Amino acid sequence: METSVRFTPLSGVDAESPLCYLLEIDSFTILLDCGWDENFDIAALEPIKRVIPRVNAVLISHPDLAHLGALPYLVGKCGLRAPIYSTKPVRRMGEMFMFESYLAKQAISDFETFDLDDVDAAFRLNVRWRELQYSQRHQLVPPPPPTPPDGDNDDDAAGSSGSAVAAVAAGGGIAIVAHPAGRYPGGSVWRISLGCGEEVVYAVDYNHRKERLLNRTHFDELLAAVQPALLVTDAFNALTENTDRHRRDEEFLGAITATVEAEGSVLIPTDAAGRVLELALLLDEHFSKARIAAAPVLLSATIKTVLEFARTQLEYLGNELVQAFSLKRAVPFSFRKLSVITRLEELGAFPGPKVVLATMPSLEGGPARELLVQWAALPRNTILFTERAPAGTLAAALQTHDPSAATGPLRLQLRMGRRVPLEGEELADWQAAKVAAAQELAEHGGSVKDSLPLLSPSSHLTPASRLAAAVRLANAGSAAAAAAAAANGGNGGGSAAVLSLLTSPSVGRGGGGGPTDQPLRASTGSISRLVRDSTTGAIVQTLTASTPGGPGAGGGVRKHHGGGGGWDAGLLMDGFEPPADAAFPMFPDEDEPLYCEWDEYGAVLGKDEFRVPTLTDGTGAAAGRFGAGGGDGMDVDVGDSTGGGGRGSG
Repeated sequence: METSVRFTPLSGVDAESPLCYLLEIDSFTILLDCGWDENFDIAALEPIKRVIPRVNAVLISHPDLAHLGALPYLVGKCGLRAPIYSTKPVRRMGEMFMFESYLAKQAISDFETFDLDDVDAAFRLNVRWRELQYSQRHQLVPPPPPTPPDGDNDDDAAGSSGSAVAAVAAGGGIAIVAHPAGRYPGGSVWRISLGCGEEVVYAVDYNHRKERLLNRTHFDELLAAVQPALLVTDAFNALTENTDRHRRDEEFLGAITATVEAEGSVLIPTDAAGRVLELALLLDEHFSKARIAAAPVLLSATIKTVLEFARTQLEYLGNELVQAFSLKRAVPFSFRKLSVITRLEELGAFPGPKVVLATMPSLEGGPARELLVQWAALPRNTILFTERAPAGTLAAALQTHDPSAATGPLRLQLRMGRRVPLEGEELADWQAAKVAAAQELAEHGGSVKDSLPLLSPSSHLTPASRLAAAVRLANAGSAAAAAAAAANGGNGGGSAAVLSLLTSPSVGRGGGGGPTDQPLRASTGSISRLVRDSTTGAIVQTLTASTPGGPGAGGGVRKHHGGGGGWDAGLLMDGFEPPADAAFPMFPDEDEPLYCEWDEYGAVLGKDEFRVPTLTDGTGAAAGRFGAGGGDGMDVDVGDSTGGGGRGSG
């Protein structure tokens, strides 16, 4: 029996476009990567959207936009439900790539192609995502069942196994194995076994040279061991001249030193969670050894999360970092000179020349674009590119510019976007448009459940959660509700109440940034807390705000009218009620941060944390105090037992 293999490029051929390919093995369809570029043009995904219904599995090789940028849109908007396979770093770092890209777009425009809920649905909350380790063999399709003996092959057995065998390659099942690619942490070269003795190897963006961050790929050894029937690879850097690592680093650091000595600053555009780690290690090592009067800074909205995760993934990093941790106990990415910041405003705390690693590498958005506009006019400043920029971007225009052939300085017209609060007529028009949209939805006879996606378009939220959000909006009594009613001319009070939070003045131009335009999980600042009721002594749930059911109310609220009983309809967590015999809150108050001092050994512990309380007989003068007068006794306040509102004495 023959095995049919068909390979179809959907994107990533004949140009520097995102990578996405379709591999069909008999009736089993595998999507190899699903990249997108920073333009996020939906029309570019039409070939992928047409094949989504028949995709059985998705293999992701690297965490950058060119390999998985379309995942949030395909999962959140197009209904991609096939299992996704990658290593753990690719999943986590890919999420940070998408967060950074979304924040960069949202800061300069009303970006609505996908939102943070779609990113969560595609990565963190995706139960169909399977994380594999290097060299771990995973069976995509099990081998076919053994052929029954003659006479036992009845129609019932054939009918029950027919659907399973239909998707199985000849000679056995389909298995996948991930091997190190050497370019990004967790980046993979995929080896796909067909079960009939043949193999398909998918190897793109691999690195043959060992670096500080990662080891080299073993792709060449893989090909020497088993010659695949089909090899899918790229020649993106085939014509690039290979430079010795030490010579390359010397030229890079020499350009930085020359600029800083001339009282200039250096801008290095970089990605969010990939090559930025290699560059950060290089800069921190250089500034720790050299005496340079400049401040190295790493600027990215998600960089602290990226570094925290990278410290926990030693098995995916290079031998240099692993040996430093094993022998010297050097924690990876604990920088001595490099400062880490998340907002552009924090850069003002570093006077004098600076060397800044900033996102995004294409200069189409992010803090790198802002710094370019601020620094480009000064001849003493320098911008250094560490990788080839995508075609059609600002970074590509700068890289292809030849100063020797130009008659003067390069002049480019840039369009800068910025979100500002709506005011005056613009705010009134936006409020009226929101009210009109809700009225139109109500007039068409849509049920409450049908109107819930208007409040939150997230597909992974349950109808009960969205219904609770609608109830909270309807019950919110605020000045915004009065404004909505006034904008409505006094009619349709129900619609005005539902839209009370839609008319908040603190929204971005064009309607973005309003409370209901944000995911529901963004309201955690007003989540209710569990406390002990002063009258009954029971554990109850109360709002952090002063007015129950007020704007931003989150979580269920125990009604205190008449001593309790019943719960408010706006429960944050569906079906959750504290048990009647609860003694303490199940969760601590998330709004109360815990602070402690740290030294080289960890958290600093005081002697009070090891003190053993001494209990004495509470009689006579010591009746109101436990351990009073004891040297190491722990003081415990005891309230009046008749008042019912103090702390019990036990």
